[in-house]
Amino acid sequence: MKRVLVTGAGGFIGSNMVNFLLENTEYFIYGIDNFINGEENKCFIENLVNEKFIFINDDFVNFDFTNKNIDIVYHFAAMPSVGYSVENPLITNNNNVTKTLILLKNCSENRIKKFVFSSTSAIYGDTVFLPTPETTSINFKSPYAVQKLIIEQYLKIWSELYQLDSVCLRYFNVYGPNQYATNSYANVICAWMKGFITNSEIRLDGDGSQSRSFVFVKDVCKANFIMGEYNNKLNGNIFNVSNDKTYDLIQIKEIMSDLLGTNPIVLNAPKREGDVSKTHADIEKIKKYGFEPDYELEQGLIETFKWYKPILNKSISCIN
Repeated sequence: MKRVLVTGAGGFIGSNMVNFLLENTEYFIYGIDNFINGEENKCFIENLVNEKFIFINDDFVNFDFTNKNIDIVYHFAAMPSVGYSVENPLITNNNNVTKTLILLKNCSENRIKKFVFSSTSAIYGDTVFLPTPETTSINFKSPYAVQKLIIEQYLKIWSELYQLDSVCLRYFNVYGPNQYATNSYANVICAWMKGFITNSEIRLDGDGSQSRSFVFVKDVCKANFIMGEYNNKLNGNIFNVSNDKTYDLIQIKEIMSDLLGTNPIVLNAPKREGDVSKTHADIEKIKKYGFEPDYELEQGLIETFKWYKPILNKSISCIN
């Protein structure tokens, strides 16, 4: 039986990953999170604890690898907001770079077989190469993107100097269950979902012409699993993770309105600092390793809606 560690296990993607592994594998799972980015999923992750899953409420740098025989580390823990990194570059650098380096040191000292790193498409910035392959030159716009890129580069060195095999997954606009509008990882779909459900105001940053590739969170979990299971060395190799279609924000609004049957008032706001105008993922590289997204946008939106609607009238601290 493989034994794995999921950092950021109480966060949006991390909590989905724990659930995915419990449903699809016989892995023994350790999860760790200090809920510094919010406690929205605390009840969810604590309710998953069973004979196959131990949860630790602590900072990921404090995880004790001693006698645990961990095979794979899925590293989701981060301060993920582009805007927050612009306002607080030192705080986010400490978590996203310095603490991650401590984790890498601990992993190599404990002979972890695979380190799966959650990176970001924000590294590409406002690129003119659309769809964007992994070989595209980078043009990042935020400290958050720089911090993720630094760890990508460290992972290549770590594989050479310390024999820690790793893979870097660059996500494009992840959405889905366990992502709250107040969460620091919330993208436009999550931020708007509550407004569409309650038919209340939504905010549109910029003119709505910004276009995005999106990926449903269960597809992100699938990509992590596939790359974690890959038997050969990956040596810090980089892969885009997304659906390969793209939508502008006006299209997203129209699709959500058609699916959910509401038409909330739009409040216009200036474009946010650090945001890019267009993203469009090229995922041909990861497809060669067996990944194919299962969810089209409409299907993912419906699943997100079914999750979000019942909880709007519940207390966050009591969500089951």
